[in-house]
Amino acid sequence: MIGVAALAGTGSTLAVAVVAPSTASAAPTYAVTSIIWTPTFPQGVGVDPSTHTVYVADAAGLSVVDESTGLVTKNIAWPSGAVELAVNPTTHTIYVSDSQHAGTVSVVDGPTEAKTYTIAVGAYPFDVGVDPVTDRVYVPNGGSGNTSVIDGATNLVTAAVAVGQDPAGVGVDTSTNTIYVANNVSVAHSTGTLSVINGSNDTVTNTLPLGQYANGVAVDSVTHLVYVANAGDNTVSVIDGTTDTVAATIAVGAAPIHLAVDPSTDTVYVANSQSGNVSVIDGATNTVVATVPVGRGPDGVAVDTSTHAVYVVDNADNNLSVINGSAASAPVTYNSTNSNGSAVTSGTAPTDPSSPYAAGATVTVL
Repeated sequence: MIGVAALAGTGSTLAVAVVAPSTASAAPTYAVTSIIWTPTFPQGVGVDPSTHTVYVADAAGLSVVDESTGLVTKNIAWPSGAVELAVNPTTHTIYVSDSQHAGTVSVVDGPTEAKTYTIAVGAYPFDVGVDPVTDRVYVPNGGSGNTSVIDGATNLVTAAVAVGQDPAGVGVDTSTNTIYVANNVSVAHSTGTLSVINGSNDTVTNTLPLGQYANGVAVDSVTHLVYVANAGDNTVSVIDGTTDTVAATIAVGAAPIHLAVDPSTDTVYVANSQSGNVSVIDGATNTVVATVPVGRGPDGVAVDTSTHAVYVVDNADNNLSVINGSAASAPVTYNSTNSNGSAVTSGTAPTDPSSPYAAGATVTVL
């Protein structure tokens, strides 16, 4: 999985940037409005829209961010650290892929902020996808060439679905019970593939072509369009899930790695890991309508679908940016202090924060 190796090999830290549009115009004007410092090397990010809580997977474990204050309020730590995550907004459960060498997924209960279970999956798990309708969790295992299926009610692995080479990203269409797994195929100049899985019987029904070094997957369950970041050729593949055909290929920034969709605004956000920006795509036209500068190494992206706030983690600057993706609602701004106590000024932040935690934050080591 070249996109991951290129970042992990630098030894750099991760940051998240928040972008908010102006409310003065009919359409959002995307700009970074604040930066929240996070613990060392955050990579994945997820949101529980009903509790307005943001979760960041980092080298220590899982950081909890209060959306209302923009502060890291707790770090739930365990020895292996964390890579990616997904949130079930119905059960308020967070599923975290641990350090890829661990071969496990950690389960965290949102209300109690406690790690409750560790599930053994395949070799080198990376991304995590959740279907809140079926209460199933899907984990691509890059070293096993399969995707683990977890029953959220029992925390048991119920299937290991063989997919393509080096599976990296996963997305779920909750309306059709279809799972999409991007296979990285980390061989020079080779194109990736997309495995289409029927969630009712855990079988692969189709395999579709993608670009080079396919990574992150995001699905719009309203339009049934699937978006895949191709880090090797700087594009996003758009798949029509109703016909299993490639509907478009969109040029974005350098080395796109992860994406997120806001279905109500029909907008896609793409983190370009090597150009330090986020491409904003209009899902209705498949065109890039904005390019937002963030930190030096944007990685994970998540959207709070109730507020349209967009969260982008940056592994070179060790922070989290918040973005408001709707002109109809007020921009998300934290114009008081960062979680290290420093002032926030138009998205700028000190280069050497003294502490990644809010004053009085609780750190629990498991």
